[in-house]
Amino acid sequence: MLSIRSTTTGPLPMVVRSMAAATTKKAAAAKKPAAKPKPEKGPTPPKRAPGAMALFVKDRYNKPAAASPTDYLASLAKQWRQTSEAEKGPYQRAHEEARKKWLVEIAKFRAENAQPVRARSSYIYFTQEQIPKLRAQNPGMAVTQIVKSLGSQWQDMSASAKAPYTQQAEKDRVRAAADLAAFEAKQSRK
Repeated sequence: MLSIRSTTTGPLPMVVRSMAAATTKKAAAAKKPAAKPKPEKGPTPPKRAPGAMALFVKDRYNKPAAASPTDYLASLAKQWRQTSEAEKGPYQRAHEEARKKWLVEIAKFRAENAQPVRARSSYIYFTQEQIPKLRAQNPGMAVTQIVKSLGSQWQDMSASAKAPYTQQAEKDRVRAAADLAAFEAKQSRK
């Protein structure tokens, strides 16, 4: 590092301060750990169908030479608002066709890439059975009160009373493990 002696007792000259700041930044950058590798992204879903106005703009858009693109797009939006329903019809029909196609594609994508449902706990099976009974007995009872009541009932239950719910939960764990294994095997083939 460059050493400059100051004859005054005041602050360091600007050159020295900027050099010192630069060396500390370099040292800090050298100490930083290596960046974590980015996780692999899954498959990307199909793009949403363009709207009728977007199709209208795409059909009529010519790169403006003099006007700014923002002003030009604003003028196209104004044209769309002033266009009659009859003239908008082809664009709206094209949008509906593209939307129907997209809905089929997204349903297929979701079916192929759906994560398996996690296993439910025995407490969840207990609450699913008990909530309708509590609501029938106490129609004005708030959800928070129902949950508190069920929580205290669950804690007070014996292991033999919890057994049917525990058995249901165990069956669900086996199902979830099988679903997860099938899903992972399917993903590894892709």
